[in-house]
Amino acid sequence: MIMNRFTTVSLFYLFLSGCTTTISLEDVTPKMYELNLENITTITIEQSGITAAAQIGDNNFKCEEFRLSIHEISTYFKNASKVSKNDYWHMLDWSPCYIKGSMAFENGQKVTWTINQLRAGSITDDEGNDTYLYCPDCEGQTFQGP
Repeated sequence: MIMNRFTTVSLFYLFLSGCTTTISLEDVTPKMYELNLENITTITIEQSGITAAAQIGDNNFKCEEFRLSIHEISTYFKNASKVSKNDYWHMLDWSPCYIKGSMAFENGQKVTWTINQLRAGSITDDEGNDTYLYCPDCEGQTFQGP
């Protein structure tokens, strides 16, 4: 009986010590790199307020309300940072609400892009290569989160 109480108390303290681990912002914020985009000449919004296929029919999301202006999108791409594919998929919050479009650069290159409601985005070139983005400080009336 004494051994069981000792074991229970020891396990309780081990559990508490694991719960007091300090987590820093570096642990939950992806490493961001300079994006270095060419000068953008045109931005086209192809579709706004899209709901990801996995969430269609889930009434908890009001994706049709997620819209950004051309100015907000331009500002997003001027201020966004590049993040690794791993950080994009594993560290950033996922949103089923997004918009998509295309843009052209001064050098003639054309790409497609997406931006989700929680400020993560991506650019895909004509060869299918993805560049993953995040802009935690970008502002827009319909962005959500911090």
